[in-house]
Amino acid sequence: MGNDFGGLPYTCNFNNNGQCGHPLGPIYSSGWLDNPTGQWGLRVKWSDPAGWYAQTGIYDVVPMRKQAGSGFRVSNRGKTGLFLPVEAGYTHGKTGYDYGGTYKVGYYLDTSNADDIGDPAAPRASHRSGSYIQLAQRVLKPEGDTVRGLSVFGVATRADARTGLMRYSWEAGLSWRGVVASREDDVLSLAWNRLDISDRLAEHQRLTGKDVQSNEQFVELNYGVQVAPWLILRPAVQYVARPGAYASRPDSWVFTLQAQATL
Repeated sequence: MGNDFGGLPYTCNFNNNGQCGHPLGPIYSSGWLDNPTGQWGLRVKWSDPAGWYAQTGIYDVVPMRKQAGSGFRVSNRGKTGLFLPVEAGYTHGKTGYDYGGTYKVGYYLDTSNADDIGDPAAPRASHRSGSYIQLAQRVLKPEGDTVRGLSVFGVATRADARTGLMRYSWEAGLSWRGVVASREDDVLSLAWNRLDISDRLAEHQRLTGKDVQSNEQFVELNYGVQVAPWLILRPAVQYVARPGAYASRPDSWVFTLQAQATL
């Protein structure tokens, strides 16, 4: 399902999984499953030549498929409900030489029962829901006939107030393709993320004497080098504030190197 809903160009120019792929809010606050975990489902999409589109679908929710040893599980044993996403958007720009852009909004409903995150003893909620908005736009090119240029992107998500672990998540960043004219396929990228833990969970943690979570923020700066048509090397530096959203944990610097091969 994650290959069809909630994706953006540019967000996978990063090594941190919180930035590469889909927003973490729906993944940690509902039955939204991202690749490589599969789901049985059906999707219907409408689009027109001007770039507008709308789509919806229905997918099963089987949390067991995320467990070790269950990657090839195709049965629906352990199914907890159905996942119903709706998304509408607009895309423009047909080639890498255009000022391309993507704009989308989405809503999802997960019919699975779920615990009240602020009161585990309360009756279980009958569903989980949430929404998101995403945008990406190329804003600058050094000359007209080139794939080089600067693009910006932003993401915001909102999870169910009663059941969502990450009540809100935010992401913003930029990518510059071809900073050096002779290296037009190299990409310099910078992004910031903030993950807001549910206030209901934080209040429950305070009342029970547990370490209280608030929010985690992280920033990544990287440079993707197109070493060969099939290989990208991406060194990166990341700074993480309040790892796990715990103020008791020290902020951290992280240095990574990613090799991305397309066979």
